[in-house]
Parts: sequence; C-alpha cells; structure tokens
Amino acid sequence: MKNPIIQIELDQTTQSVILDIANNGPRISEGLVDNIFEPFVTTKETGTGLGLYVSKNTIEKHGGTLTCQSNDEWTVFTIILPLK
Repeated sequence: MKNPIIQIELDQTTQSVILDIANNGPRISEGLVDNIFEPFVTTKETGTGLGLYVSKNTIEKHGGTLTCQSNDEWTVFTIILPLK
C-alpha cells in the first residue's frame, strides 16, 4: 500500500480560476467516472451518493464546471469557476 498523497493546485486565467484536487488512491473505473456525479451513486457502504452531485450542481449554479479524471497514478477533480 502506498502512502496517501493529496495535491491541490490553483491557477488563474483572465477569465477563470482553476482548482485541481488530486489524490493517489485507488483508480476510479471509467464506468464509474462517467456516472460519479449522478445522485445516489456511491462506492461507500454508508455513503448517500449525494456529495459530488450537490457539489457539481452548486458549482454549475455559479457558472462553473466540476470534472473527474482517474488513472492508475492519480484521481483529479477539477473545478473551474468564472471570474466575475
């Protein structure tokens, strides 16, 4: 088992702020990544599957996006919010 690592990176363009939150935990399968933001989708025994759903909806209501990419090394959630 590898040591858990979390990386947070923040960047800014002339039009947006980009926040990447990454961890080196287990890969999220491609099929799950495609559905991870749907309500009630969870891999946790006691999870409700609402956390990412609510987060994405809140970010989108502010004109932003929330995406996820996962491979054998890293899982990265990217939040892009417009500068206003």
